[in-house]
Amino acid sequence: MQKDGVDIQENYTYISDEKKSRKLNALNVLLSVVIILLIVALIVFTTTFTSFKVIGESMLPNVKEGDRLVLQKRGYTLEYGDIVVFNRQEDSEAAVKRILGKAGDTIAFDKQACKWVRNGEYVEENYYEDECEYNEVYFSSMLWELQGEGITIPEGHLFVLGDNRNIIGGYSYDSHHYGPLPESSVIGKVIYIMD
Repeated sequence: MQKDGVDIQENYTYISDEKKSRKLNALNVLLSVVIILLIVALIVFTTTFTSFKVIGESMLPNVKEGDRLVLQKRGYTLEYGDIVVFNRQEDSEAAVKRILGKAGDTIAFDKQACKWVRNGEYVEENYYEDECEYNEVYFSSMLWELQGEGITIPEGHLFVLGDNRNIIGGYSYDSHHYGPLPESSVIGKVIYIMD
């Protein structure tokens, strides 16, 4: 090419087909890895975790109606004080309660001290605000054995209670009423509360 009578040589920068091919292959591999990782993460999340929207007041003040709970469905251990979501025995509706007793524990209620007793010792319930404000409806629905020597929780069962023990017009429908809950009915352990 000439410009004003002078030969000008044009220099072009270009990528050889081999370099283009290597870059495209690297990009394809990277994209494939990202997609696979996203699919694996989605599968792990959906099989290990779920969420649950709270309906009712039995866990006030700690868990409010409308709160969304994140549950771990697998690979957890249940401890005293853990909050669990389970299928109720009578109607298979999901419910949320706190663990007070596990298999082998003897659970009773000392009405004079107004405290739950686990294996002969008072249970400290830091999450429960009321100082003995149980209503008579609560006691009238209580399993009679709980006000005496107590009941021993069988293998594969839990004793669960709602935090709101004095719901207006009733009581928390929990193990004080229907007894030990089969652990097999637990959907998951609450790991996070979103309000």
